[in-house]
Amino acid sequence: MVALVMVAGANHHEPTAHAQSSRPPNVLIILTDDQRAKGTMGVMDQTRSLFGEGGTKYRNGIATTPRCCPSRASIFTGKYVHNHDVRTNSDTPLLNTTETMQYQLKQAGYATGIVGKYLNAWRISPPHFDQWATYQRTGYYNAVFNYNGTIVDVPGYSTTYVGDKAADVLNNFESQDDGRPWFMQVSPFAPHGPAIPEDQYASSLISSWRDNPATAETNRRDKPDYIRSSYARKSKIMLFRERQLRALMSVDDMVASIFTELEALGEAGNTLAFFVSDNGFHWYEHRLAGKRLPYDDSLRVPFYVRWPGHVAAGASDRRIVANIDFAPTVYAAAGINPTYRPDGKNVFTSHRRRILTEGFSDSKKPHIPDWRSLWSPGAVYVRYPGLDARGTEYYTAADKWQLENVYRDGIRNNTPSNEAKLERLLNDYSSCRGAGCP
Repeated sequence: MVALVMVAGANHHEPTAHAQSSRPPNVLIILTDDQRAKGTMGVMDQTRSLFGEGGTKYRNGIATTPRCCPSRASIFTGKYVHNHDVRTNSDTPLLNTTETMQYQLKQAGYATGIVGKYLNAWRISPPHFDQWATYQRTGYYNAVFNYNGTIVDVPGYSTTYVGDKAADVLNNFESQDDGRPWFMQVSPFAPHGPAIPEDQYASSLISSWRDNPATAETNRRDKPDYIRSSYARKSKIMLFRERQLRALMSVDDMVASIFTELEALGEAGNTLAFFVSDNGFHWYEHRLAGKRLPYDDSLRVPFYVRWPGHVAAGASDRRIVANIDFAPTVYAAAGINPTYRPDGKNVFTSHRRRILTEGFSDSKKPHIPDWRSLWSPGAVYVRYPGLDARGTEYYTAADKWQLENVYRDGIRNNTPSNEAKLERLLNDYSSCRGAGCP
């Protein structure tokens, strides 16, 4: 593995990095929008072949704040939301862009590019990227892109355009300096609502829906009041599910086209690649739709890593990994010491037992209060700082569908025996920084 050494530049606020003789890996992040972990990868055979058979699937991949811009900012920075301050989709101007992968890698000699979605409410060109084609106005058809500073109307299917421009960026990188490593994020709008499929997939067959205990739940009296007052129409959600899955078929084609280009350029073998979503999405679990909630269907995301010769192929890993782990993993792989302290862990060496998840309210959906949670595959402890004790939730390892909150189950009204420890950890983690974070 190459070592890159950070040294102070002429401007002490903008340090630079110099690579030693060997070339570090390219870095590719493919990031979908609102793709839940459960029940979505079945329509993506090519992606599963490239990343599942060709890499490692992490079964406990988590979005620490299950919302678009907060999660994307965590990917860029490796920080929890309470440390990078992009708490809502409107807070993107608060992001310190020098504490991001694109800045740190560019200073270390990488070429940097982004294609697709950057951050909502960011209306200028994305900083610290050498090349970009980012949504100026999202959509599946008739989207508007900022292509290296020029505003372009794109009447065709936007996922196809994202794939084409990703190939263009790769070719530009290689033609300019074949020996220079690069970092690129590719972020289609799919399968975000309204989830309009490409014409060729508009009528494609998909698997039939099967209810599970969470979608069949009718008694929600154990849940906080804001959940009990929320209700989604199941028929509407089932139609939306079908559209999401068909939209993902085009994403699957896009992923395959990018790797075809990587192979043609001779770069596939030296590319550390990730496939992930910014957050999950509820398909009627607990009679809910959408994201932003402290339940598994909001939090769990597809999470794959591929790096030939470094990452096991066809493997399954049950360690807890998250959006905050991308930056630390990339820095370690590239041999870079960043000029700030990420909160996340290197996915290749992390063995955390639990992780913090957190959500923040805003004026668009004020009925969803602030929340914070200790999440593990075995148990989930949720607290709402602005609510009284009735808002506390705890789901045990035996309750994998999160149906019975032991604080308000109507039967025992009990509390976990380790409640004091959980509360202490949650308080500590909610203000953690750097190495002190879970």
